[in-house]
Amino acid sequence: MKLVRPLCIASALAWLVMSQAIAGSNLDPLAQAAAYTQAGMYQPAVEALKQFEPKSGLDTAKLNVAIGRIYLELGQPKKGRYYFQEALMESPAYADAKLGLADAQIRLGDTAGAKETLKDAAKSGADPMESQYLWAQIDDLAGNQIAADARLKQLAIKHPTKDLPVVYWAKLKLTRGDLDGAISYLKIQRKKFEGSAAINESLGDALAAKGQISQAIASEKTAQQIYLKQGRIQQAMAVQLKLSRLDGFPENKTSSSQSISKPSVPSNPPPSLVGTPKQSGETAPALLSRRGVTNKDIRSMPDYARPGIPAFYEMFPFPSGTQITGGSGVVIDGGRKVVTNRHVVEQGKDFAVRNGLGDVSKARVVFKSDTDDLAVLELDTPFSKDRAIQNESFQRAKPGSSTVVMGYPLWYVLGSSTPSLSNGVVAKGTGINEDPSTFQLTAKINKGNSGGPVFDMYGNLIGITMGKLDNEEIRKSDGLAPEDINFAIHVERLNKPLNMKLTSVGVQERPMLKPEDIYQMMVGKVVIVAVALN
Repeated sequence: MKLVRPLCIASALAWLVMSQAIAGSNLDPLAQAAAYTQAGMYQPAVEALKQFEPKSGLDTAKLNVAIGRIYLELGQPKKGRYYFQEALMESPAYADAKLGLADAQIRLGDTAGAKETLKDAAKSGADPMESQYLWAQIDDLAGNQIAADARLKQLAIKHPTKDLPVVYWAKLKLTRGDLDGAISYLKIQRKKFEGSAAINESLGDALAAKGQISQAIASEKTAQQIYLKQGRIQQAMAVQLKLSRLDGFPENKTSSSQSISKPSVPSNPPPSLVGTPKQSGETAPALLSRRGVTNKDIRSMPDYARPGIPAFYEMFPFPSGTQITGGSGVVIDGGRKVVTNRHVVEQGKDFAVRNGLGDVSKARVVFKSDTDDLAVLELDTPFSKDRAIQNESFQRAKPGSSTVVMGYPLWYVLGSSTPSLSNGVVAKGTGINEDPSTFQLTAKINKGNSGGPVFDMYGNLIGITMGKLDNEEIRKSDGLAPEDINFAIHVERLNKPLNMKLTSVGVQERPMLKPEDIYQMMVGKVVIVAVALN
């Protein structure tokens, strides 16, 4: 199954109408590049930028911002940050560059820097809605979801006729892995904001991620029609590009929740193709077309050269059209190995990993446990030692203690550039049927979290995320709908494959950390595990 499909006749006709509209509107290269970037089509975005000729410092700043935003989508926040900084060198008061810089800083876990940048951006007249959304992301990263929700609620109250607060609130739900909640919220708000292109587009994106392709297409087409009536050609172009990718993808008729069924954990999930959900948290991206940069590409790229436009790179070193699923993992053994779940890699033919700082390496499976849902991959190109969990940073999970879970939930929706964070507590020291090898936790996990790390508040690795109870099945059988009952594998189960010893250093000698501190510390150590199926 190819990931980018040829246009059908209807889509081709729509594209012809769109092309005529674009030609008549004299859409400039920056606007074309923005549309391509929004649609996740980065090579055409690069080609459009090559046509842009800066004639002033502000023009050069705009070009740098466009490149920076592409790098953010490519999963290169450090490179993105560099280009936003270059933009500010050219035009120090350029608000869009400051917002882009704050976004890159948040993705890198530098919340302190992002706060200062956002304060400075406000002085330059930055878009208050985008600014508040970035502030809400900082709140979320600090584990303060109540403050984040209150911030966006206040934004909606202040601008009752604007649809962007709705879009941003839905995006925030998605960053938390709440795909169903985002869809329900957008459907309700669509009735309130009848005629909102932005809400219809956001709903279409969310529905496509859930695999409800026909509904997604209908919503996207409605958005496109509204954009065209409003003369917003750039936005209409982006939607048309997304529609061209949606055409021909199969409808997902199965449930989107990936769970552990009561009473036991499935050890050998059946194979699955792109567009069909995997077991226990793996992802199956229906719209995978994001692209990124390998370590070799980064080393060979000049720091900056006007116009400074990046070349064309693959997100992972797989052939074009490869069917890919993904889970999460954590780097150990001095940067040489990655731990993940066995079920994440079991059906794979080829493997690669990528961290939140953009480091990429191909990998091979060197261990699969017969008793636990654990696997170890060895990297072809080891990461630096500071990208790995240190040997003294392993602790046993203790009931009642606070935890942080990191990983790549719903990465085909949220993007795969940087990991997400959720926090909770160790609810119980054992798993289903009092299984001593696993433990129960309340931190939310979703599709894609499988194999990701669980940390205590001292930055110690205490477990490997495994899955969650199938709430729907339990509701059907028992009439109950339990929430936040999730499971992870105790870290000492790594002793057999890795011969790693537990230590008490973390509790006795290290200060307790805030969630945002843990995120910044671990953003380069938590990886997305890409699994090629063919």
